[in-house]
Amino acid sequence: MSSSSIQRAAERYALDSIAIVRGVGAQVFKLRDLSELGVFMWSSTRPLFDLRLGRTFDVDLFTHDESMRCHAVIVRLVEPGTREAFRHPHGFAARLIYGDQTRPRIRELVRDARRARGTQPPPR
Repeated sequence: MSSSSIQRAAERYALDSIAIVRGVGAQVFKLRDLSELGVFMWSSTRPLFDLRLGRTFDVDLFTHDESMRCHAVIVRLVEPGTREAFRHPHGFAARLIYGDQTRPRIRELVRDARRARGTQPPPR
């Protein structure tokens, strides 16, 4: 099944912002989109950590008005040689892992993204 045919559990919003992945040092990634369940991040430079499915990490997410730290797990990698890889090298989708106390903050980040960019998901 291709990633474009997957039914999404939460609406995602295009976002032109950054995330800082924590682990082996800290590395800045561009945020392409955000939902209440996950994010898509990419970098034009090779990551400092091993990009692999199931990899967990801490991440600081930033929108225009808000920021927060949460935990995430990589659920999809951009396939090398694809059109998506040309546009978003070293890209991956990650599911956000957070508790009930953090849920309102995530929702606020998503509201900020929706207000700033609308509901159009980015092109792949």
